[in-house]
Amino acid sequence: MISDRELFSGFPPKVYRNRALLDLAEGQRCVRCGKQDGTTVPAHYHGKWAHLFGKAGSQKISDLCVCHLCHECHDKFDSKTLSAGGWLNEDEKALEFMVCIQRTLHTMLHQGRITFVINKKARIAMEFSC
Repeated sequence: MISDRELFSGFPPKVYRNRALLDLAEGQRCVRCGKQDGTTVPAHYHGKWAHLFGKAGSQKISDLCVCHLCHECHDKFDSKTLSAGGWLNEDEKALEFMVCIQRTLHTMLHQGRITFVINKKARIAMEFSC
């Protein structure tokens, strides 16, 4: 098992930026409600664990931590009121957003819009195609 020291040795992490990755949200279905109404955007995670992924002050989290949300669902996650999204607490809200991030990555992988490439020096690298 990896120790906390090894796991967190690179913190704060370098924030990853990739405009092409963000642009992949255009025309996609919302991973939360399934709507495909033209309002889907790449929504950056900003919940209770955001500092673990590069969030600091006004700086947004890494572009790897986004999910494809429609305007309505994005507003619910941005709301300061937990009841807006039907959550009981911040943990529930954060967990749902993390699941939405995984659903987004999984969807893009299955659509062939992102691929994983083995790089022996970097171990694993991600390539993004549009």
